[in-house]
Amino acid sequence: MRPFLVLLVVLFAAVPAAAQERPSPFAGDARLQKTVTVRWKKATLYDALKTVEQMTGVHLTPERSLVDEPIMASAANVPARALLEQVAKLLHFTWARSGGTADAPHYLLYRDQRAMQEEEDEINGARRAVLEALQKEIDRHRQIAKMPPDQLQNAVRKADEDTMAMFSGGNFASMASSQAAAQKFQQGQAVRTVASPIGRALLDFLDSFPSGTWNAMQSEDPLIFSTNPKAGEERLPQSVGDRLAGGTPGWPFPKGMFKAFGPQVEDGIAKAEEAMAKQWTGAPGFKVTVHLTLNTASQPIGMLRVNPEPLGEGTSSPLFAMTGLNLIGAPGLLTPPTEDPEEREKRLAADPFLGRKAVLKLPPLPPAPPAGPFAILGQSHRVAEILPNVEDAFKVRIVGDAYNRMAMSLLPNPGEAPIALYKVLDQMAGLGRAWERDGDVIRLRSKTWAHDRRGEIPSRYMRRWIAIREKKGGFTLDDIAEMASLLRDEQVDSLLYSAMEEGMPQGFEDFFMVSANKQPLRFYGKLLPAQRRQLLAGKALPVRSLFAYQQQALMGMNREQNRSMFSFAFGTKPARRPDQLAAAVVSVEHKQAGDAGKVAVLSPGRGSAVVEPGGVYVLRVAFPDGQKDEFTIPLSRPAGKPASLAVPEAPKPPAPAAPASK
Repeated sequence: MRPFLVLLVVLFAAVPAAAQERPSPFAGDARLQKTVTVRWKKATLYDALKTVEQMTGVHLTPERSLVDEPIMASAANVPARALLEQVAKLLHFTWARSGGTADAPHYLLYRDQRAMQEEEDEINGARRAVLEALQKEIDRHRQIAKMPPDQLQNAVRKADEDTMAMFSGGNFASMASSQAAAQKFQQGQAVRTVASPIGRALLDFLDSFPSGTWNAMQSEDPLIFSTNPKAGEERLPQSVGDRLAGGTPGWPFPKGMFKAFGPQVEDGIAKAEEAMAKQWTGAPGFKVTVHLTLNTASQPIGMLRVNPEPLGEGTSSPLFAMTGLNLIGAPGLLTPPTEDPEEREKRLAADPFLGRKAVLKLPPLPPAPPAGPFAILGQSHRVAEILPNVEDAFKVRIVGDAYNRMAMSLLPNPGEAPIALYKVLDQMAGLGRAWERDGDVIRLRSKTWAHDRRGEIPSRYMRRWIAIREKKGGFTLDDIAEMASLLRDEQVDSLLYSAMEEGMPQGFEDFFMVSANKQPLRFYGKLLPAQRRQLLAGKALPVRSLFAYQQQALMGMNREQNRSMFSFAFGTKPARRPDQLAAAVVSVEHKQAGDAGKVAVLSPGRGSAVVEPGGVYVLRVAFPDGQKDEFTIPLSRPAGKPASLAVPEAPKPPAPAAPASK
């Protein structure tokens, strides 16, 4: 009996491993042996599968929650089954038969429980990794602080030279695709910070924190220290205040790196430095805000900011925050590689498939933007645009995710000499992606795919909002409140990336304003049309008149806004008690550029207030004792009068697919 039991144990132990190899639902379906050719710069999963469906006659559908998953591909004459399996492997989804007939089954692509858990584990693991990366960054600054003064000044000069070389010509693509360049830039910033008397004082202040303070910081609520503390603030040690007073704030980057933005930017920096120094030296005291963010712009990038500013009227400026201690923890992006670079180079160069060389012929480069937010990108190709060129040169098929976070991934010009395939793949992957080979197929996947997926904004939303802006000549408060209310936090923080993906230099800053003011915009978005009309007509709303859910949104507005990565630029707001808010009133002021008062235009026939697009909105919560919380939201407005205010309706997503039998 004993040998028999041993045999049973061995057999049952082998079952889980065998069970992992599920039989393919495509087995026996001759329709999917047909070869197809796809060229997707960026396609939703729904549209991509419908394309294959049209070429094969096979019904293919993603489940409802996956319809907007973005992918890119370049694959010529590939069996449809192989392409569909590669898409599933790339995204970690699962195919199943769902409906149809025995001879002509339908197929559903869905996300199973294991894939959902994988995504959750990725998010949670990233938080731990960010904390570890930030601790290493603090240690880096401590080591630099031990340098002798002469050595430290030499390190600053070398860092400035390296930074200027990386940004020479305004071409950001080479740095954006090089981990070594990014690490060198980060090292340079650390050297500049520690060499500054203000930066050194703040580093020492940070080191004086007890462990309990560190635990409190992980709630991501800012801690405020002041030489003249108010309610909710701690006292700043006099020794720290004295050291801050003995320093002079300055621009934390080599000024020459901003030449690509135009001479007006350099002039602006010089004037800003002059104004900062004047306010700093005349200040009666100082305030230091300490803020730990473990997820920056919905990416696994941590920021620990120890930001000083002078006390006094009219001294608050986001530029002061840049003079402080700004540490970045970016695991996976700025951490050293796991494999020795030289050993990896030898291994890949010797590979008969990955090491083979070819001349990569790319289309002509687009003209570089002369100035503005896109100028620093220089002349480079977007990765999604050159997939067919890589396929033709190396006879390799490529599939990849295409999240808007990766939309501006750039490929430096490889030149006219033959280049190895793995080198091209490394350049295509850059800092944000990883690549893997599966036969003659290369899969490109974002390293931060779980965060990118949650931050992805469906293209149909962006197209509608861009159309609204073009129709009206700009956005109104209602427009941007809709964005903040419709999107979840991760998507709001992705608006800038989506705007860059659409290539819209005009109105780009408006999406930044949505991200920077999402909490007050969401409160405004909860107001009924009649309440909005009252505010836009210049009449205040007593908080007592609001519905309970609106008061609840107002109650948490300041705290949530303080947690935002933008709080360093716009300042923190005091937490408000329920009894304070009960006596407050809410108002909205709207000014066009150059206007001295409010601008409100009544729409004829219906009596509703329609405020002209653009200008500056101020959402204000005023209290009986004279205190007020203000949220200023400037919006751009192109030249010319707005056109008709009629806008397209929001497009609806595809109909949901039937659930798979799992």
